[in-house]
Amino acid sequence: MPYNGVLHTGDLLDFGPRFVSEGIMDVLPPIVTTPYPALVPKTDADGNDIAGVRMPEVAVPLATYTGWKPARRRRRRRLRRERHQDRLPTTPSTRSPGDPRKSILERYPTHQVYVDAVTKAVQKLQKERFLIEEDAQKYIGDAQAGNVPN
Repeated sequence: MPYNGVLHTGDLLDFGPRFVSEGIMDVLPPIVTTPYPALVPKTDADGNDIAGVRMPEVAVPLATYTGWKPARRRRRRRLRRERHQDRLPTTPSTRSPGDPRKSILERYPTHQVYVDAVTKAVQKLQKERFLIEEDAQKYIGDAQAGNVPN
């Protein structure tokens, strides 16, 4: 889910210079400022984080995976920290209006194309020493046993 630009960042209330050290409020009502920017990572065209180690699920996506998502709470929007998954459309005709992501079938026209993409991502992680052989074989085996793009 792409970031929609609506976010409450939190307010800083300035009660004056003695408030923090002595607990004395010199400024009433307090000066309200919003100094806390909400920082979320840049995302690729699928909405997956660009930064960090891109595991096979992110490098060869079947969904958008984020560690945050906009959530409704008491009629306002805020970011809630949680793992969120939004499955990619299966075919171009099943894409929701406004969803810019390519469908699974457009990305992986055959099962072998998908398996090859997973294998390439796994080998890259192994070369960079982010993935051990046992896990690499599990990723490749799971890709081979799956039914992508169906």
